[in-house]
Amino acid sequence: LFIFSLFFFLKNYKEVLWIALPLCVANHLIAASNLIRWYTAISIFLISLGLINRKKTLVGYILLMLSFFFHYGMAPIGLIYLLCKNFKCVAKPFWAVVTCLALIFLFDKSVLSHFSVLYNIFNGIGRFAMYFDHGMERLMQQAHETKTIAATFFTFIPFFAFIIYGYKLKLKRIITDCHYNLIVLAS
Repeated sequence: LFIFSLFFFLKNYKEVLWIALPLCVANHLIAASNLIRWYTAISIFLISLGLINRKKTLVGYILLMLSFFFHYGMAPIGLIYLLCKNFKCVAKPFWAVVTCLALIFLFDKSVLSHFSVLYNIFNGIGRFAMYFDHGMERLMQQAHETKTIAATFFTFIPFFAFIIYGYKLKLKRIITDCHYNLIVLAS
């Protein structure tokens, strides 16, 4: 379903299909494991975007809402999409990459301790307890991990490629400002 939804969404962007499809698949394979509900939700979301782009807005927005019922994580993504749709400001690729690099290298994991109240709230809800446990395990692993700057940088090169290539597509009017903003935020 995920690959189909990518083809469905990228159907109108045939000139970028050769790069966008492998980058999307590779990016998600690296970042995800055992996420069937998530992939179903993101697939429905991509199909909804494809429909909205083709001016089939009613069905598109119905599917956008439906994606939320497969995975609650789609709620913020749907809201971000709706905000980006009306947000006309576009970050230049240089500043988007520099901001991303600054966040990667200057972010201190101890900042996350300020969100412990949220963790405690969501940990009490059965559906989110699993996410809480996985998140805490990951944070604990990362706290003991010594990843080199070079390894971290190379991990994010595909995201930078998305930002730079997305901006070129935006300039050629192949993708909208909204889609480019989503690319920057996702990176």
